[in-house]
Order: sequence, then C-alpha cells, then structure tokens
Amino acid sequence: MELETSIIVPEFLLQAKKTGREPSPNDAVELERVTQEQAVLQKQLDSLRKQVKQHQMQTQDYRTKKRVSRGQRGAKKRIKGKVLAQNKDVMLLH
Repeated sequence: MELETSIIVPEFLLQAKKTGREPSPNDAVELERVTQEQAVLQKQLDSLRKQVKQHQMQTQDYRTKKRVSRGQRGAKKRIKGKVLAQNKDVMLLH
C-alpha cells in the first residue's frame, strides 16, 4: 500500500503566490515552519517505508525457508518409508 504524502499549505500562502506578492513576515515564518515540519515528516515516512519493506522481505524469507524445510522433511520420511517397506519385503522372502 503506497501512502500519499502532501503538505497542507495555508490558503493565504497559496493566494499570495498566485498574485505574485511577497508573504508577510508572519506568513514567511509560518511557511518556513511548515516546510521544516514537512521535511521531518517525510524523513520519518521514508524510514518507516524502508522498515516495512525489510520486514516484508524477512517474512517472505521465513515463509520460504519454512516451506522448503517442510518439503525436505516430508521427502526424507517418504524415502525411509520405502526403504522400510523394501526391507520388510526382503525379510518376508527369506
């Protein structure tokens, strides 16, 4: 699942940009604060996405190894079962 990242820019800043006028000092401070907060949140999001990806890979590796392990144990049992059956047949023939 891909998360969408966007920053909510106050409407007054959008309007100031559209009309080509400079934001007031208070607006400029608010814009700087929002920009810095967005950068921090983006880093956190990137880190979490990386962790999720690593976890998914580890989970997949575990499941794959578990399946392979089950398959190998089952094959050994079948082989032993055939060998035992052959030994019983041999013993019955003697």
